[in-house]
Amino acid sequence: SLVKVANELMQAKRLKEARPYIDKALEFYPNDAHVLTTAGLLAMHEKRPKDARALLEKANELEPNLGPARLNLAAQLLHDGEYERAEKLFESLVQARPNEVNFVRGYLDARLARFKHEYEQNPNSKEALKGLGMTYAHVAKFEPESVPEATRLLRKYLQLDKEDVEARYYLGGALLLGNYLDQAIEELEAARGLVEDSNPMAKEISATLSVARARRMSYERAKKQRKKAGPMPKQSVNNSPK
Repeated sequence: SLVKVANELMQAKRLKEARPYIDKALEFYPNDAHVLTTAGLLAMHEKRPKDARALLEKANELEPNLGPARLNLAAQLLHDGEYERAEKLFESLVQARPNEVNFVRGYLDARLARFKHEYEQNPNSKEALKGLGMTYAHVAKFEPESVPEATRLLRKYLQLDKEDVEARYYLGGALLLGNYLDQAIEELEAARGLVEDSNPMAKEISATLSVARARRMSYERAKKQRKKAGPMPKQSVNNSPK
């Protein structure tokens, strides 16, 4: 079909060759959501954001449950600075397919962009500061290098609200991801001490705390075993080939 050929050419980055196929498909099927989505994606590649958005908006209106239309529209909205709407679209995609990494990352990118914008507009916004810290803690699950930024922001927020259980729990989780076990346990114990057993978060905090404690015990056990074994004998090392 015209759309199939256009997609193949787009994947090969032969955008100029794909254009006639898309134009012909739009001529024959102007209200087909799949055709409109492909046309919108091509317009994005061609760096024509207004056209891309118009096509993707129409595709999404015609078929709100069409994943590719929502995904590409969300990406275009994020690019256009409409962070809140992009976030909602990505969130709907995550709800439909929670294990799809691209959807989750898109959602987190939109949240980061929104909170960064809010924080730049109002550096005194506690909500933006907390949101940034918690979102970076989520990102750290995919990018461990985000741990320092997550912990920095959450510590800064907790100076303003020491009894925010959610923020302290996220701080403990980020520290655990970074393998800062003693600090993670300290923050998770503090978070657990702030909630009653009946609180829905109590079980979740306790489970994460158990993981942190078990990991520290394992680390201490391995450390003792290495100490007991004494220094390792010297071994010859082969140089890597030049």
